[in-house]
Amino acid sequence: MILFLQNIDYQLFILVNQKLIHPILDVFFVLITGKIFWIAPLLAFSVFAIFFDKKRGKIVFILMILAVSFSDYSAYNWLKPNIKRVRPSRAMKYYEDISPGLNRALEDIRILTGRGGKWSMPSNHASNFFAVATLLAIFYFRYRYLYFIVAFLVGYSRIYVGKHYPFDIFIGMIYGIFIALLFYYFWVMIRVKLEKKENYLLTIK
Repeated sequence: MILFLQNIDYQLFILVNQKLIHPILDVFFVLITGKIFWIAPLLAFSVFAIFFDKKRGKIVFILMILAVSFSDYSAYNWLKPNIKRVRPSRAMKYYEDISPGLNRALEDIRILTGRGGKWSMPSNHASNFFAVATLLAIFYFRYRYLYFIVAFLVGYSRIYVGKHYPFDIFIGMIYGIFIALLFYYFWVMIRVKLEKKENYLLTIK
């Protein structure tokens, strides 16, 4: 079963990275997969949340910082070193027992933004962006589809540029959503306790 799922993962990776490609998509996915692209939107949201959305914005901003910090640190320092799945961009160095046909496919990997670190699962990009998307969907429900579309495109970009397998993205997505909900419900519990004491510090309204 594990080998079957692994083979599906490899084939999906080859499909996205080597077949569903176009020069325009190369530019687009290289752009959105980089950190520099997200600096301006992050700063814009930070200004909006802190100065224009009153208490709700500040709470969302703090929860996002906490969730992404924990997600990013734990995925990189705890999960990846223990799962020990090698990135597709470095696979040929470590996987010598893969079938010859798959070897040739992995040799043809399109690496558009560098090889990255050694370990692949879960994707930090996927976990971080889905954590943010989840919190934004909770507090700004009206545009929930937009948040998850953006998170999906960033996750997809990691496969397209040769950094991750699809299952890395899927596990990162699940992990990011879990971390976001964990911090959200932690905030809810603290808020409820404070409200019982008639302390409305963490209440949005």
